[in-house]
Amino acid sequence: DFHHTVFYAACPVDQDRWVRRSMMPLAFDALLDVMTTRVSSDRLEKERSAVLSEASMVNKMEYRVECQILSALHEENRISQRFPIGKEELIRRWTTDDV
Repeated sequence: DFHHTVFYAACPVDQDRWVRRSMMPLAFDALLDVMTTRVSSDRLEKERSAVLSEASMVNKMEYRVECQILSALHEENRISQRFPIGKEELIRRWTTDDV
């Protein structure tokens, strides 16, 4: 659903086929960096502006028709009410603590 972000990391089990050193600790370190990053208020404002700008660009007839088709195809789940950009009123009021 669009309420969660899923991180997927594909990494080889071993760093080198000659040196059997596990890559898993490096993969977990990378995921930890993503999960513990704090967003500055300046960065949040830049991202908010970019997302809202994108939302206004896609708000055209073709996009609305696609949304209606997706709503009909996925009426049994949340995709029918929630599209990738999200709800504009929520995007406008998010704080760094929310992110």
